[in-house]
Amino acid sequence: MHSTFAAIVVRKSENRFIQNIEERKISDLPDNDVLVKVCYSSLNYKDCMSYMGNLGVTRKFPHTPGIDVAGVVVSSKTKTHKEGDHVFVVSQALGMSMPGGFGGYVSCPSEWLLPIPQGMTLKECMIFGTAGLTAAFSVNEILKSNPEVEAAEIVVSGATGGVGLLSIAILAKLGFKVSALTGKDYANELLLLAGADKILDRSSMNDLSDRGLLSPQWNFAIDTVGGSVLSTFLRSSRQESTVIATGLVSSQILNTSLLPFILRGVRLIGINSEGKNINDRREVWSRLASEWKPDNLGVLANEVSLGDLGGSVDKMLSGAHLGRTVVNLNLI
Repeated sequence: MHSTFAAIVVRKSENRFIQNIEERKISDLPDNDVLVKVCYSSLNYKDCMSYMGNLGVTRKFPHTPGIDVAGVVVSSKTKTHKEGDHVFVVSQALGMSMPGGFGGYVSCPSEWLLPIPQGMTLKECMIFGTAGLTAAFSVNEILKSNPEVEAAEIVVSGATGGVGLLSIAILAKLGFKVSALTGKDYANELLLLAGADKILDRSSMNDLSDRGLLSPQWNFAIDTVGGSVLSTFLRSSRQESTVIATGLVSSQILNTSLLPFILRGVRLIGINSEGKNINDRREVWSRLASEWKPDNLGVLANEVSLGDLGGSVDKMLSGAHLGRTVVNLNLI
């Protein structure tokens, strides 16, 4: 084991934040239960905010972002994990309040770590990552309604983002026909590869009127953007339908009417994967590694090195990013 490793370090300099690859010492890491050599990480919107110095995500700098990690246990103070185990951690405080996966090693509390599920590789685990976990919990809420697969009308917004794209891929794997909502016509090929049955322009589901109800179209919706799109989904849902809210990249404000809830019995369910307990996490990860695993999972992601990560951050923050980005810590 090397005593030093490369990591992206975000430092505050006067009124701005500077990001560089630096050589760090393992002794710089917090003294937690398990030391993990990072093989792969992934890029999430929360990572981008931490990378840019957003104090709502990370308050102490210098800092190494990266909320997702898949790697190999180097040393452990517990019997739960032993040297050589292939493990991962997603949707915890890693990469926010303590150094994360954009570096060669992380030190984690034992309870954050799960074994890589049988049937899944380290890289595949990071293609899913926090986005995949959120998508899986969203799909699970849909399945609780015992829908008729052939009859269910499902729409997913933010379809080219991680949660949206993986939601489409999982639902398609299960046999559902899914409409993908996007404003990026250049992403049609990727959406079709993920399994989308129809591709809708974002403007078609962005009703800014004050109408309390719209023509019913959907049995289920997974929304990743919030704001007026979520309001439109609620007002255009069918009787006893379910709308899943997972994100707020467009807006955290929801202006809507009570009519969808009272007259149509629409259910609005929020998903916070970070708040899910360990048993629920194990259950959905087991499914992601087996019956929910898309056949073409690899084509939904691109792979970058630490040195390339800044460009991917810029694309995600500008809205030009597509699919999932996996960070390979073995690449120069």
